[in-house]
Amino acid sequence: MVTKDNVNPVITCPANITLTATNNQCNRTVPYTVTASDACGATPVLVSGLGSNGSFPVGVSTESWTATDAAGNSASCSFTVTITDNQNPSITCPANISVGSTTGICGAVVNYSALVATDNCPGVTVSTLSGGASGSTFPVGTGTVVLRATDASSNTAQCSFTVTVTDTENPVVTCPATINLNTATNQCYAVATWTAPVGTDNCPGAVTAQTSGPVSGSQFTSGTTAVGYTVTDNSGRTATCQFNVVVTDNQDPVITCPANITVPAANGTCAANVSYATPTATDNCNVSSVTLQSGGASGSSFTVGASTVTWRATDSSGRTADCSFTVTVTDTQVPSISCPSDINVNAAPNTCAATVNYQVPTALDNCPGATVSLTAGIASGGSFPVGPTTVTYTATDGSTNTGTCSFTVTVADNQNPVIAGCPPASQTFNNDQGECSYVYNYTEPTVSDNCSGATIVRTSGLAPGSAFPAETTSTVVYTATDAAGNTATCTFNVVVEDAEDPAIACPADIVVSNSQGLCGTAAGVVTFANPTFSDNCSGATLQQTAGNASGAAFASGVNTVTFVATDAALNTNSCSFTVTVNDTEAPVFLVCPQDFTVNTNNGVCTAVVTYPTVLANDNCGGSITPVMTTQGTASGQVFQLGQTTVTYTATDASNNIGTCSFVVTVRDQEGPQLNCPSNQTVTFDGNCQYQLLNYLSQVSFLQDNCDTPVLSQSPAPTSTITGSTTITITATDLSGNSSSCNFSVNPNDVVDPVIICPSDQLIAVNSICQFTLPNFVNASATDDC
Repeated sequence: MVTKDNVNPVITCPANITLTATNNQCNRTVPYTVTASDACGATPVLVSGLGSNGSFPVGVSTESWTATDAAGNSASCSFTVTITDNQNPSITCPANISVGSTTGICGAVVNYSALVATDNCPGVTVSTLSGGASGSTFPVGTGTVVLRATDASSNTAQCSFTVTVTDTENPVVTCPATINLNTATNQCYAVATWTAPVGTDNCPGAVTAQTSGPVSGSQFTSGTTAVGYTVTDNSGRTATCQFNVVVTDNQDPVITCPANITVPAANGTCAANVSYATPTATDNCNVSSVTLQSGGASGSSFTVGASTVTWRATDSSGRTADCSFTVTVTDTQVPSISCPSDINVNAAPNTCAATVNYQVPTALDNCPGATVSLTAGIASGGSFPVGPTTVTYTATDGSTNTGTCSFTVTVADNQNPVIAGCPPASQTFNNDQGECSYVYNYTEPTVSDNCSGATIVRTSGLAPGSAFPAETTSTVVYTATDAAGNTATCTFNVVVEDAEDPAIACPADIVVSNSQGLCGTAAGVVTFANPTFSDNCSGATLQQTAGNASGAAFASGVNTVTFVATDAALNTNSCSFTVTVNDTEAPVFLVCPQDFTVNTNNGVCTAVVTYPTVLANDNCGGSITPVMTTQGTASGQVFQLGQTTVTYTATDASNNIGTCSFVVTVRDQEGPQLNCPSNQTVTFDGNCQYQLLNYLSQVSFLQDNCDTPVLSQSPAPTSTITGSTTITITATDLSGNSSSCNFSVNPNDVVDPVIICPSDQLIAVNSICQFTLPNFVNASATDDC
């Protein structure tokens, strides 16, 4: 009897199983049952997978079973066990942070401790949802940092903390220097203008306000007025500065005196009481006093002659002005004179004359000082010629009123000598060029007498052709004497005035550069020698009248220095030179960011980049607003992927240029997004193997924030597999960021095994028609797998 079993057993797998992972574990123990039935008996065998009660990891696991009966017939089944992770990770943030601002910026670099994130499964990542990363610059104020932990199953947890940055830096403000002005013409004020200072601060928004004094363009009265400014930043911190406006009254008052006054002397006196109106005065500010400086007061007694009355007006700044007028009291009263009686004398023996002495008449007058002069005849004691000589005397008072009397002297020749050719009584000359004197060649006087033997000699003073000294009155006296001893004199004065200015020569103009950090030079940088000067007379002096002294600090620009030489006669001469200070110092950047790197914004290939405000200062102009060149992108704008160089320049009033450059690098750290195809079932070939296909074209939802990623497959296409294989598809962008997804390729063996039975057997039955089946061990079977 030939018996063959060719019926496959029946194997039953459970349906696909989906469960959640055990709490705080990344797996789960899963029990299941696989059954098999066959007429000849069959037992299910696990081909691949973990088996019932295995610890299944999170993800999809495929369980493959096969049942084979005694005849070698087989059947298989499979199912999936999917363990899902729905447990959120745990994340712990640092405590809230409070810090003060970093000097010079409106924020602070804040570092905080590393974050702790845990999960039941490995692979948890931490990302920043909002706020700055550790080590970044946080602006002034309170900002919240929100962090998110994400596990491999996209379960998330968040935590947050605050970073409070307090502005601890005061603003800075610098006032103008003292403003010195003169009062406007005929006004007691000056209009002062200036550029209002603008305060600077590490944070934008500082406000500068004038807190004291009139505003620029106002009228400032004579004197000193303080002007103050205050700058306040957004944190309420302040800084102040102050400068003075000094207005000097440089205008003298104006005073007006009465006209000159002429009155006659009172009868019998040499004076007159004179009244006049008090002078009036005006000033651009106010007149503090009008006082008598010299001469008589109104209503006082003025003597005969011209008296100068001088009054002085003084204003509130101490400036003065004088005016004068004359009070002339005239004398019209004739003096009286009485001569002696006639005189008769004889000439001296053996002479041609006789010496006659008589009482010289005296004069009486209402004013003292009347003089008596011989107007005819021979003076007393003179040599009178033989014969009658009428002697006449004239009394002359200070007002040239005259009275006369005469008498006769009858003598022999007795007459004084006479001097002729006497130079004028007073003469004034200017000095000879280059000399402190004047050479005066005058003609000497001559003498004559009625008798021979008269002589004339210079008894005091300088001879003709002598150098008469300047600024001095020189008196020259000549005396004539006749043989009888009668004399006569000649007297004249010579006044030499110094009319020559001193000579002066200034140093050459000076040109220097500013001292480092100053809008000008420091003290001691600019020095110069005093001008050389000389004068024809000794005693000249030198005075600096404008500009800074040698060794002083000089401001940027052109500074004029003036010197004046003055001699003893108050003749003056001046010279000037300039000190030019060139500003060669470029502005300095107070804030210039360092090179820094940021990541692209989520989902795009660019980043909005904010960097600190670039600030610059200058030695002459204070705060300067830097200007971005054509290179770079402004803060708060979109930066492209890669490196961007940002350049700012600051230019001062002298065209000196400072430069600030930094590099902003935008990097892409965001991986591509992709979806793999579903799990694949393939059929083995006759060799129980299968060559993998190229599955790249089946990838869906392939995108990247910056570029088209490159796909790769592992194992590679054409690889030969002999069982279930997990395929990994990896997408890599140009920045090296990559993402992967997986799917499985499960083979299906559709080729039945081949069994070769032994040849037919003939078996004898026993007596009861039964037989015992032999062991057909010589049967064989083959299969592709």
